Amino acid sequence: MITLAEQIAEARSALALRRACYPQWGKSGQLDMPTAHYQLQAMAAMVKTLERLEVDQRHLSVVGSWEYPMARRLRQSQGSAGLGWYPAPQQVPEPWHQRRIPPQRD
Repeated sequence: MITLAEQIAEARSALALRRACYPQWGKSGQLDMPTAHYQLQAMAAMVKTLERLEVDQRHLSVVGSWEYPMARRLRQSQGSAGLGWYPAPQQVPEPWHQRRIPPQRD
């Protein structure tokens, strides 16, 4: 199994390689520039996503659940043992295409 840290390192390495090689390949005609630009953006997004996953994973190991730090602080400040800090859901009107129209009386 490849760890998340190893995946991030490989993705960063691939991104660095693409950033170094793609301009030369574009000038020589081996790769068209719109494709190169798209692939660089996609690889950068993958690196960013993996880094976010790593942060979330570290946060999960510290907190013990997938709750955000602000929500945790709020829950602790209110002294709620469970999920009582969530606001009560509001009544949401039914979408117009699901509403029943009452029959008209003559």
